[in-house]
Amino acid sequence: MIRDFWVRSWRIVRQLGLYLLLSLAILMSLIFSLALWQSPQRVLDAKPTNSKQQTLTNRSTGDIYDFSALVLNQKNGMESVGDFRPLTDEIVKQVNDHKVKALHKQNLAESDYLNNLQREGTVVLAFPDQVAGGIVNDILGKQYRLPNNVGINYVQLDHKQDQITFYSTEQHAIYPYKVLEKSVALPTIEKQTHLTPVKWTKLAGKINLSYEQAVPMQRYRYLISNANMQAYASSLFSDSKQVDSSQDASGDTVYADGENKRLVINPTAKMATFDVFNGQKATPSLTKMMTTGYNTLNEIQQTGDNMNYFASEDDGKTLLYRLNVDGLPIFNSDNLGTVKVQMVNSGHLEVAFSGTTLQVPLPVNDDDVVTIPSTAGALEWAGQIGVDTTKIEGLQIGYYWQTTDTDTVILQPEWFYKYAGSWQILGTNPANRTGGK
Repeated sequence: MIRDFWVRSWRIVRQLGLYLLLSLAILMSLIFSLALWQSPQRVLDAKPTNSKQQTLTNRSTGDIYDFSALVLNQKNGMESVGDFRPLTDEIVKQVNDHKVKALHKQNLAESDYLNNLQREGTVVLAFPDQVAGGIVNDILGKQYRLPNNVGINYVQLDHKQDQITFYSTEQHAIYPYKVLEKSVALPTIEKQTHLTPVKWTKLAGKINLSYEQAVPMQRYRYLISNANMQAYASSLFSDSKQVDSSQDASGDTVYADGENKRLVINPTAKMATFDVFNGQKATPSLTKMMTTGYNTLNEIQQTGDNMNYFASEDDGKTLLYRLNVDGLPIFNSDNLGTVKVQMVNSGHLEVAFSGTTLQVPLPVNDDDVVTIPSTAGALEWAGQIGVDTTKIEGLQIGYYWQTTDTDTVILQPEWFYKYAGSWQILGTNPANRTGGK
């Protein structure tokens, strides 16, 4: 009897032991598979058959190189339209349909250039910075035939003269076109549209849109998304035969395929730098550089609805793109939501980008509005906090990215200024603003 008891007990223990060993083996297999799945080399091995098919976007060059302001030059002064994007979209459609005749290019004195830009009875569409003539042709129609290497800053519609004029600030030149058959239709401004008195002024040698009154701006909240940074290696090296992966001393992951491509990923900061060595000998035209910028955004899957062109630097060899809301740029201290495309030299293209982007807008109260001061008020505040206003290189209304947790951000309306080559938050005098924090 005792012997039967021990036999049964031994069978139970042996059976439990087998279950335990089996469970342990399954657990170890899962851990190993997970580690293998997340390893850099596994990401490379899992290349898509066609990376371009993986890029989900139908945004055009016009969507990326979109306008940043719409200004009405009226008899009683100039006004900037608040919610301008629906109006500029409609204008673009109309301008594309026009048959035109090119008039003679005119080189103007600086004062004449500025006076012409604010001619009464006209409407001005402003780009955030110069946009190559070839790109403007893509946006507004091939019939305009603007030179590829000319940077266009403004497009002016003149209903009285049935004329469309393109402005190049760098050259102080204008490219006028006479509209044939149809009249130039100016946008209809609804009564409820918010208009702010403005004027064109000079700041650090550039034309700047100066706000004459305080500006009310909606505060926003967004869900954000963080890309799997390692997955970029799969798409960016899809045409490479051999790719090596390693970690450098700072813990960044480095991918390289020899002498052609190199990708460095900082997984903590969600930032990456991608270098392409293509052996080109000639410096590309401004149009080709901006086309390269657009194609690069597609390649790194950064053409979401909120991504737009922001600025051109180094004679067009460096292009900056930022997330934006309502046509206004978003800034933060960690470069999240930014892309920088730089032609280091004729054979070396470098792309620095963030894997964090805006995903879904969250509900906000209509009365959650922040009123920030005029341009003059912002400059006065800059002087009060010790900024040498004579050295300010740019002044911009935009949104400051405030991270509330890992998933959401608050976009706070603020003034920003460019100083010593970088953009910084200026903020505003608390006594001269209402709403927000």
